[in-house]
Order: sequence, then structure tokens, then C-alpha cells
Amino acid sequence: MRKKFDIDKFIYFLIAIFIIAVFMLPMFGEQFKEIEKKIAKKNIEYKFPVTEKDGWYISKYCRFNVEEWDNLYLRYSGYTEISEFLHYFDTHVKTISEFIGVNNLGNNIVTFTLDTEGYGSVDTENNIIKYSNYYFLNSIKKASITREVTEILIGPSNSASLTEGMHFYIEQYIDKKLKGAGVQQNIITRSKIDMNERNSVMLKYVGQNGGFVYTDEEGNDYINPQIYASYIFSRSFSRYLIDEYGLDKFLELYFSEDIDSQYEKIYGEDLEKLREQWIEYVEKTYREVYGT
Repeated sequence: MRKKFDIDKFIYFLIAIFIIAVFMLPMFGEQFKEIEKKIAKKNIEYKFPVTEKDGWYISKYCRFNVEEWDNLYLRYSGYTEISEFLHYFDTHVKTISEFIGVNNLGNNIVTFTLDTEGYGSVDTENNIIKYSNYYFLNSIKKASITREVTEILIGPSNSASLTEGMHFYIEQYIDKKLKGAGVQQNIITRSKIDMNERNSVMLKYVGQNGGFVYTDEEGNDYINPQIYASYIFSRSFSRYLIDEYGLDKFLELYFSEDIDSQYEKIYGEDLEKLREQWIEYVEKTYREVYGT
């Protein structure tokens, strides 16, 4: 005689299976992921030389934590494997240092980490570049590292305005040299757009010693478009000095202790006069390009 099917026992059995699955599958799932990573890692063909030592992937100028990389390398990061990123980094160091003739990194290497929530920050004293995991993984093509590498290699000027200008100048050079960017922003004509009455007050801060100024003489905050204009003006003014007088003179100014006092010594004109000449140059160039 066939036993009667016990629906209650069957339901209890399914519940027990479900509870076991809830608690056990994540454990097995993590183990399966680790196994998958190890198998995938064995099958990787590195395009460029890379060393794995003491928990780091290491190239000539950079090291990247193995665990950090392995936790993201199966996902989209703009790179197929670690040696591609490290080669990309090393090429930046070599190209930038050769271009400007300065390399404060010396025989040291940079630690690149994703241990941050922000866009990107640099610890120049300890040669550390920090990026957020999200930005590194989700940037279009590859996350730009030009500014961070530049900051490590040459450090900041005593003028935030000249620092912004130098970084932008190198960024455009690298985009053209390494990334093949065909169309680049003409920062000279671009700066003309911001030379309006609202932003005119920011012109007097261009190229000066010290940090960017965010409040006026009375302590009132400048509005965001004015702050942004000061960045644009700084890029344009620096480009003008480099194009007109050469990179060597600009670097001499960039590394000067007291920026304001060095303009006349290096360029034969004081800062105020050079600003006037730059503005005239911007106006002239804009008319030539756009006929107005």
C-alpha cells in the first residue's frame, strides 16, 4: 500500500533547504569566486613586464596592491590586466619627466591605491596617489592620471594659478602624445568667453603668488562661475607665457620662492604689465579665429 504524501513534511523540508541555502551559498559563492579568480589569473597573458612581490604588483615607477587589483580586475576598469595599467603609468612618468626635464620621484616608486572616496588625491611626501574605486572603474576609456603624476614629478608652485596652468599644459601635451587626441581646447580663445564684467575682478589674481582667492576684500564669497573663470584664466595666462617666452623661463618662474618679484627679472616686465599683454593677445587671437 502506497504511503500518503505528507505535504507538511515536504514544506518543512523545503524551508530547511532554503535556510541552509541562505547561510551556506554565500560562503560557497565566495569560494567559487576565489577559485574563478585564480583560474582566470593563471590564464592571463601579461603584455608588459610586471613583478608580483610581497602583496604588490610592481613595475619601474608604480606598485598596485594585489588584493585591490584582483578584487576589480574581472570587472570593467579600462584595462585588460595589471601590466597594462602599470605600463600606462610608467609611460606617463617617462613622457612627462622628459618633456619638462624635472623628476622629483628619483629612484622611488609611486603607490597607487583605491583607498579613498574622492575623485583623486596625491600625497607628494610619501608618493601616494589615491583614487576612488568607482572613478577608476567607471571613467570613460581609462581614468586620467596625468595631473596626479605631474604633481608627484614636479610638485606645486608657490602660485596656485601657475600650478593650474602648468598641469593643464602638460595634460594637453599628454593627451596629444599618448592618447592621440585630435581636437584640443584652444585655451586662449576659450578664456575670452569668460572675460566679461562679472568675472573681470578675477583677472587681478591671475599668476600671483599664493593660493586661489575665494573671497573678496570684504570677505564675501565669489560665486562659482567666477572661481571657475580664475582656473580658465590661469590656464590661458600660463599658456601665453610658455608660447611667447618658452617653457624654460616658465619653469624658472614656477619654481621661484617669491613668484611676484620674479616676473620682471625673468620676463623684463612686471606681473601687471604681463597680464595686460596677455589680455591683448587673447583679444587679438579671438578676433583672428572668429573674426569678431
